[in-house]
Amino acid sequence: MRRLALVLVSAVLFLSACTAAVNDSEAPSDGDQAHTYGAGDAIAVTLSLKASDDGGRRTPFKDKFRPKVEFAGQELIVCSFGVPAGADEFAPGETGELEITCTEDVTIEPDATDFVVHESGKQIGTGVVHLP
Repeated sequence: MRRLALVLVSAVLFLSACTAAVNDSEAPSDGDQAHTYGAGDAIAVTLSLKASDDGGRRTPFKDKFRPKVEFAGQELIVCSFGVPAGADEFAPGETGELEITCTEDVTIEPDATDFVVHESGKQIGTGVVHLP
């Protein structure tokens, strides 16, 4: 009888451990969770500006350019754009990696990393946030 009880307890403990392992493997990884950037936090992005002929800016922008940005599901937010490392400016028609900082908190969902850049009421570019 004691032996049967010991076998039953061992089986219950084994099944509990298996269930816990399965539940842990189904838990979302950090890459599946939204990431919130606080106001002023650096956000790594790839930016593509429209060419002037396609309705984009006529002139390049310099460091600290402050257009409005529309992240998925959020209102327009003013963000400050840097220029790519080693560059003095970022010209219409270019694509590059740079950092932006926004005046408000921004939450980015892993399946909605795209954004649109607006200046003077028109769309001048698009980009993608690189989540950490």
